[in-house]
Amino acid sequence: MKTLNYAVVMLIILILVACSPKEESAKEANKLGDSNSLASENQVIEKEDPESEEVKADSQIEITLPADFFETEEDLDALIEAEKDSGLGEVEKNEDGSITYTMNHAEQQEMLDNIRENTTETIKDVINSEEFPSIHDITYQDDLSEFTFVVDKATYESGFDLIGTIGIGMSGIYYQHFNGAEEDANEVVVQIVDESTDEVFDEIVYP
Repeated sequence: MKTLNYAVVMLIILILVACSPKEESAKEANKLGDSNSLASENQVIEKEDPESEEVKADSQIEITLPADFFETEEDLDALIEAEKDSGLGEVEKNEDGSITYTMNHAEQQEMLDNIRENTTETIKDVINSEEFPSIHDITYQDDLSEFTFVVDKATYESGFDLIGTIGIGMSGIYYQHFNGAEEDANEVVVQIVDESTDEVFDEIVYP
């Protein structure tokens, strides 16, 4: 089930990328325009070389997702099809069952931003869901490498709220991969904390 859920999480992220409006790009363009205006009025401001910035943004990087992310060929094919709709880089199926993304730095950052946004929305849903009554709060490291679930211990241990950590943990794994983490060093730690004592009484490490 773990590998199937990896594919599902990635499909959700790519669908969100494909459907999201480009408002942020417009905002950034406006900010850049404002900066240029300020620079023209204050000649003491040092301008960066636009050509070097363009080269950096357009330089290509490769990111490989391992074969165990995908349970079946159907999962892999569905992900490749979703990638085409997302417009973020190119993807190639490798002989060992892994897939390799080729994208520029701007596309990489957009993917990271979408994974982070999807993760924060999932966190809100888990906290507010009646399906996970023991989970009262979730905090996380900025790089999504560690999450802390604050729970009612008795309710947590008597139910199945551990399930609420799965999607969030796997989103963290995706973030690490697209942020350039080496496969053997890529892990996400989920700590379960008793809200009444601040005791860490359980820890899950993904993958």
